[in-house]
Amino acid sequence: MICDEEMALFIKEFGHLLDQYQKCEEGKLKKAIYEDILLLGSVIDFDINNE
Repeated sequence: MICDEEMALFIKEFGHLLDQYQKCEEGKLKKAIYEDILLLGSVIDFDINNE
């Protein structure tokens, strides 16, 4: 299980990724950022649903 401090860091990084995604104009990089968003989002969602 992820501790509260780790969850806070994950959520903060999730926000950074969203900002980068919105600002990115390069297709391949934008796709890579999107995949990171999906991966991190699944970790956050999994932990929240399994508390």
